Order: sequence, then C-alpha cells, then structure tokens
Amino acid sequence: MKPSIQAFANNDDAVVVWQSNEKIKDCYGFALYRKLKGESDTAAEPVQSYVGFEDQTPKEGEHRSSTEWPIQKFVWTDFFVKTGDAASYKVIPMIWNGNHLVKDETKASDWSNEIVIETGKVFKASFNRGLVSSQFLINKMQNVPEKDRSKNLDQVLADETSKTRAFLGGNLSFNIYRLLDNVFNDETLVIYAALYELNEPTLVGKLKKLKKRANVILANGAFKATEPDPNKDARAALKDIISLLDRMVTGSHFAHNKFLVVCKKVGEEIKPIRVLTGSTNWSKNGMFAQINNGVIIEDEIVAEYYFEEWKRIKEAGNDYPKTFSLQNSTPSENPAIGIKTWFTSVNDFVDMVEARALINNAKQGILFLMFNPGVKNTLFNAILDKNAADTNLFVHGIINQDPGTKENPLIFVNRGKQEPTDFNAIIPKNIKLGNRFSRKEIAGKMVVIHSKVILIDPFSENPILMTGSHNLGEKASKSNDDNLNIIRGNKKLAEEYAVHIMSVYNHYRYRYFQFLNQDNTTTWNGLKYTDTWQESYLTGLKKREIAFWLGK
Repeated sequence: MKPSIQAFANNDDAVVVWQSNEKIKDCYGFALYRKLKGESDTAAEPVQSYVGFEDQTPKEGEHRSSTEWPIQKFVWTDFFVKTGDAASYKVIPMIWNGNHLVKDETKASDWSNEIVIETGKVFKASFNRGLVSSQFLINKMQNVPEKDRSKNLDQVLADETSKTRAFLGGNLSFNIYRLLDNVFNDETLVIYAALYELNEPTLVGKLKKLKKRANVILANGAFKATEPDPNKDARAALKDIISLLDRMVTGSHFAHNKFLVVCKKVGEEIKPIRVLTGSTNWSKNGMFAQINNGVIIEDEIVAEYYFEEWKRIKEAGNDYPKTFSLQNSTPSENPAIGIKTWFTSVNDFVDMVEARALINNAKQGILFLMFNPGVKNTLFNAILDKNAADTNLFVHGIINQDPGTKENPLIFVNRGKQEPTDFNAIIPKNIKLGNRFSRKEIAGKMVVIHSKVILIDPFSENPILMTGSHNLGEKASKSNDDNLNIIRGNKKLAEEYAVHIMSVYNHYRYRYFQFLNQDNTTTWNGLKYTDTWQESYLTGLKKREIAFWLGK
C-alpha cells in the first residue's frame, strides 16, 4: 500500500507528514522529493539530508541526497523553501538489497497537496528564526562571509549589515521593518505604539525618521530596583524627536504590551487601519535571539479597538486606576473575522476564565509555546489538567520558565507526557552534539522561547489560536498591560502556527534527547542499517502524532 502524505506551511517553512499502515521490509528510510510549481514530475529532485549512516565519516557540513542518506522518520521540516515558493512532495522507500540502497517505486506515495510559502491576507503571521544554538544556523552560515562566521552572537546582533542577523530575524524582523518603512514613505500615515522594551538600533532609527508621526508609549521594561529604566538609552535617543510618552510602572506591574497601530490622517480625522501585535519585544534579543512571533491584522475594526486601548494606557499614565481594569474587563472583538481580544489588566481573571473553557473543550489536540506564565493557575496548568482528563487528546509543546525563578526552567510535554529539565540540557557547552554529523554551534541566551501561543484543534473545522503579549498566567491578567487575541475558525492561520510550534519543539526536543543519551554508548549517532526504525511509528504515541497531523 502506498504511504499517504500531506504538506503544511507558513511563510517560512514546510512540514511534510506521511503514513504507512504497515512496516516496509528492508526499508532503511525514505527519499523525499520536492516539486516546485511548474516543474514536471521527472524534473523534481530529492531534498538534501545532513545525516548519514552511523559508520560513515562525512566532511564538515556535508549533505547528500535523501536517496543516499534517507529520512528515518515520518515527519520532516523543509527549512530550505523560500517565501513565495509553491511546492508539493512525495516519498519513496529506500530498500537495502544486500549491497546498496534502491528505490521502491511501487510503494512511492502520490504527490502531496501543493503548499505555498506565504501568509494570509487579513492575518499576516511572521516568525523569526531565533534558534541561535542550532545545526541549521551553522549550516546556513556556510554561505555567509567569513567575517560573520567568526563573530560571537553579541557582535552579530550589533551589526545591522550582518546576513546572519537578518537570517535570525527572518520574516518577523523583515515585516516589522517594512511596516515602518511603508509608514515613512506615506506622509498621511502615523503610528501609535505601546512598547515594553526598546533597544534594537534599526527600530530606534526608523522611529527617529518618523519624527512626530511616531507616537510611542515606552515602558520601563523588566525593571529592577537597581535599574529602574532599562530603556533609558532609547528614551534619551528619541526624546524631543518623536512624540514620546513615559509609562514608568512600579511594584508587581509590567507595562508589557508590544503593539503598534497604523493610522491614516484624513483631514483632522485619525483613522486606524492595521495593527501589529505578538510576543516580540523591540530589542536585539527579542528580534533575533529568542523564538518570537508577530501578526499584522489588516482590519479597521481591530485597529480601532487597539487604538482605543492605546488611549486608555495614555490616560492611565504611570498608574493602574480602577477604571482601567473595569474597561478592559469587557473584551473587544470583530466576529466577522473571528477575533476577540482581551486587554489587561482585568477584574476577576475574566480573560483566563474564557481561555480555560476553550482549552477544556479541545477535541483533537493542543499545541503550545510559552514563556514564564507562573507556577499555578496558569493556562499551562489548564492544559495539563485537560491532558490528564482526556487521554485521547494529542498535547505537545514546550514551556520556558524564567531561569531565575524555577529550578527546572524547561518543561516538555511530549505527546502528552510531561518532562521537566534544566536549561543546561539544551545549551551547546553541555551537549556533546559531537556525533560525526554535527558541528560547533553559537552559544545562545538564557531565554530561548519567548512566544506565548496556544493552538487548539488546529486541523479541525474550528481551530482556535491564542496569541499576543499575554504570558498566559494570572500576573498578566491582573497586574500587567497585555493583550490576548483569541482567533477562531482561521484554518490557514492555525496551520501556519502549527508549523512554527512543531519546528521549534522538534529542535529543542532533539537537543534534550542528545543531552540525556550522550554518555550512553548505544545513543543515536547516525542512521541505522535496519528497518526496525519504522516500528515506533506504527503504534503508540508517534502513530498518534501522525494521525493528529493528518486530521484523523
């Protein structure tokens, strides 16, 4: 029987998933073929693989065709498609005939559905590539100038001309820059932004160019008693150049928003037309060295209510008056595009109540990425409770707690099973990625996953996405300026975020697995000369994961 196959995409990567209902005798892996739009079937070429068999000694950074180094799994992320590409995929079993590998065309899949590496029209999602400690980045850096490869991470992030920096920022930094450039080039446009952190030099420069057309409420970031204003340098650089307002909060509060509203001036009227929101701080780490997401929403109703929230924040000054939380305790929404937005702070955790109810009603699965929601009464706790109550649900994700507040700052939920670990399990100096197919990596930062995303039933008819600046815990609900967007029924957007979440998860899961097994003489060190690798995909949790992707 032919394997079934399906492809998924966002505006950066593609994920290909295939399924075989039975073990294929002597199959040592699959060759994966990519066909771009307009190519004939015979012109399609196999994707490249960077991992060969365990007894081979490759050259540094060597890659070969997947017909020679086949794929011993049923899920593959294609990082080498480009924005705008339209592609479809097929897999062919590679059979060991006792002497060498041969293709079994009789068991080849059909071509998959065609995916396009793009985002939507109303919701334009963007993701960066903040996987600093990664084989992917090192392999990509082979194609950049030697001056970039010899720099440390701080030097790379400080160099606005660095191709490595641009690569790490991905579509996220590109689209934020382009948004500000489009405003600069149209003198009828103005912006209203509420920012938590600001130190990224290109963004500061673009705000300067806008002059008084930039209206920015700038908070004091992750302040400490000894450092009450981490944004002081940006504040000084922008003073008297743009329309800059301070929001210097104290105590348990953080003015944690990172949104921007683009408005059009029509005579004396200010007309909101689009909004940018998400998890991304306007800092060097936020843009380039952490996993983050952003979404531009091309909708005047949504832009209008974000603008109204900006004015409420302005009116609040440095405080949290009772009227502020009272007004936020009623959500804003546009049912026509399926979005509801909670701004915080709110009373009685009303945002969390709705989010928990949606989690409790999940039917197929929940994917997530989180940063520091807290340790109790969080939406992470709600996911764990749902997972315990419904063993048929597919739950998969990773949480990055603040390393300063928790002994085990990384928690994997791997196909429903919770696995706490220490941050040391993923950083280069502590992992012997020294199997012969790995290369020395760049050292990363302590915060690696900063996205705050929950995705419910992504491949159903009614997927639900939660995203924004909200850390998905009670502190964000009662004490911070934040936004939590709940977007229903947008299958394209759900697919984009599913690809993003799984790509990030698989990266860090691989590193964790290597860490756990690096002192084991039987640990994975390349492809195995056996067909038994298939067995784990034919039963149990891996089979359930494949079924989840394929909507079964």
